Amino acid sequence: MLVYKISSVIFSDNYAFGVGEGRFKSTFLQYQADYFEKGKFTEKELLLADNTYFAFNDYWQFMVEKGLVGIAVFLSISAVVIRLVIFLFKKYGRNMPDYWYFPLQPWSR
Repeated sequence: MLVYKISSVIFSDNYAFGVGEGRFKSTFLQYQADYFEKGKFTEKELLLADNTYFAFNDYWQFMVEKGLVGIAVFLSISAVVIRLVIFLFKKYGRNMPDYWYFPLQPWSR
């Protein structure tokens, strides 16, 4: 739970743009050091403190690293791709041209 407690503080400080791709580890270690300097920790948290590389939750780490702007961009791109696939299936059905089969192979034929 210590990882989530500290990473939630990181997110609240950098909610718009995040801390940057691959910067979770370095940022987390800085915030963890600050957390323990304040002296408001339990013995269990002290024992759980470690050199943490990941947030142990891919979605949460994505949010901390990319921020709300990164999430909005990801969701926008995902929505465009989904709409394109739906449009193609409505237009061509099962009779899609051969050049569309490669990217959609798991769902076609």
